[in-house]
Amino acid sequence: MGDFKSGLRGALKNIDIVVTTIKRTEFRMTRSKEFDVALAALQRLLEVDQSATILFCFLFYMYYDSNERPITLSHISNFSGCSPMVPLQFGDELEQLKSQGLVDEAPPPETTCLGMYIKIPKGVERFIVSGGRESRVQALQDERDSKLVFPARIKERELFYSGEAAQQLDKLSSALQEENLQDIRRRLEEHKMPVGITAILYGESGTGKTESVYQMARKSGRPLFHVNIGEIISEWHNATERKLGELFAQYQKMVEQAQSRKEPLPIFLFNEADVIFGRRMQPPRQGVEISENRVQNILLEQMERLEGILIATTNMEANLDEAFSRRFLFKIRLAKPDTSLQQKIWRHKLEWLNEETAYRLAEQYQFSGGEIDNIAKKAIMEEILRGKRATVSDLEDYCKVEKLSRESATRRVGFGG
Repeated sequence: MGDFKSGLRGALKNIDIVVTTIKRTEFRMTRSKEFDVALAALQRLLEVDQSATILFCFLFYMYYDSNERPITLSHISNFSGCSPMVPLQFGDELEQLKSQGLVDEAPPPETTCLGMYIKIPKGVERFIVSGGRESRVQALQDERDSKLVFPARIKERELFYSGEAAQQLDKLSSALQEENLQDIRRRLEEHKMPVGITAILYGESGTGKTESVYQMARKSGRPLFHVNIGEIISEWHNATERKLGELFAQYQKMVEQAQSRKEPLPIFLFNEADVIFGRRMQPPRQGVEISENRVQNILLEQMERLEGILIATTNMEANLDEAFSRRFLFKIRLAKPDTSLQQKIWRHKLEWLNEETAYRLAEQYQFSGGEIDNIAKKAIMEEILRGKRATVSDLEDYCKVEKLSRESATRRVGFGG
């Protein structure tokens, strides 16, 4: 939305009246008829109590006045000039706004920042800007549905796998075809076994784990409910557990709706799940470990009750908790392609390369498919900008930069010498 002051009308004008009035009186609440009318209108719109309405006005105003940078309660005192203790009294109101979906937690702008950071969901912004003309329920539903990717929107891509991985992925892809899945579920139900289908794709970065799930969704005609696990991890007590429970409840509703409409079940993609699927501490020694174990236990319980399709991706290869390993029907390792497979990827991405050059690049640099993809993109950009095709020498320069980036990233996370 940009600058809050860009258009003051309706609900936006009322928010401005509430904020400027309270800011002018430094939270001493000197009321006026204009203030009372504006506050009452907003309270009816938001369907929360008066104190929560006032807090929302400040958070909304400050969030967009700071170009949508996440904010904390302590920012209110800096903004309004009131005592730093005043905003800290709004803890219950903040929880009320979160439970209503009017605000959400956000990752801090810097890793060194402390405190709970808040953002305004885009659906809430549209609801406020419309002054309530857009349904609040629909606006919040649209916000949640932004994680849903429909198969018609997924572009077809050719991926390359080693023999064993290709065979396992073919089996999983075949199981997800609607007619096959219906037969599988029916047979499992007859044997009183859980009907959910679970799979985990693991291997180092750049091997095509996430894209493989997208392509299976496209081929089977299934919507994809895509969640990056890093987005739900929170340092706040019980917050991660709450978000995880909400996601599974949301997915279960999608499954029920699909079943009632006789449509293909959606795939629940748990992407970048390294932080959850690691081995649990037995017994946990610290508060963080206790919280992590609790999150893992919730996930294990949800997987037991799963009625749909859950596919997880992780870069971990050796640290997968045994309890999780047992609950995944398919465990598919996507290894880094060997030299012969890399040669095929090079020639697929850059068709003008001859076999000899493609093999030499593959043998010399030993890149993953994702890294080769990066280099091919640079070559295409270079052709557009310079008006002529990149040379083999150009490709080698791109390869050297890509290799340096990989080595730098490896050193940052503590591997290597």
